[in-house]
Amino acid sequence: MSDYVSTTSFADLPLSEELRRGIADRGYVQPTPVQAAVIGLILAGRDVICRSKTGTGKTAAFGIPLLERIPGGTRKASALVLCNTRELALQVSEELKALATHKNIEVIAVYGGAPMGVQTDALRAGAEVIVGTPGRVYDHIRRGSLKLDDTRIAVLDEADEMLSAGFFEEVTRILDHLPRDRQTLLFSATVPPDIEHLASTCSPATSSPSSTSRTSSTTSSTSTRSRATCSTCSSARTPTAPSSFATRAPIPSSSPTCSTATASMRRCSTAISRRRSASG
Repeated sequence: MSDYVSTTSFADLPLSEELRRGIADRGYVQPTPVQAAVIGLILAGRDVICRSKTGTGKTAAFGIPLLERIPGGTRKASALVLCNTRELALQVSEELKALATHKNIEVIAVYGGAPMGVQTDALRAGAEVIVGTPGRVYDHIRRGSLKLDDTRIAVLDEADEMLSAGFFEEVTRILDHLPRDRQTLLFSATVPPDIEHLASTCSPATSSPSSTSRTSSTTSSTSTRSRATCSTCSSARTPTAPSSFATRAPIPSSSPTCSTATASMRRCSTAISRRRSASG
């Protein structure tokens, strides 16, 4: 079985009728393996690190459960998706808009190279999902046109590319403006130790003293936030069942917050850039 075909049906997933209609309008019949693997985990409120190649359907993998989890009609930023380029931000926002056609959810894209005033007006009008590049998102935060007090879900798309492009400072500052109990989703074509360190450093999760270092995702406690690591779409192979996913113990509450992690992120960014230069 390839990375692009799954035997699971969208009918098997616990989704609202409005979202099912949006999925059908997109012509999606069966979820890809990455979608089948992570949608349930995200719907359950889990923090997720997912390694997935381009073209495996990762935007819908986080977009479908994201749209299902956030409330509609509030016109408050309930979800934030960070992308490394304006092209990706536009692509992701268009996909989310299409999926949310039958739900009362607005999606706004903010990125550099576009008029700030137009984006400010759109943000003031309100939207449930904000998709943007780190630099422009942080500009709007500084200007007060983007409030993230009600944000429930944060997504870092193409996280490795984002760090290698030098966005570590903006990402750190943005994450520090998000609620501590948010859900964090990290999608990346590669998940080197640098990326896992970033996730560990900036995870809002807390744990109880009895938490173990690794547990099955199907048996982890529902009383604490846990993190699932997905790598089924990193190579062409038959996807494994969600029960085989490694679940990392939540980060203790004594761990450093994002505001104290800039040096660590700087090392992550530098390490990724050096690795890419060496391999190139």
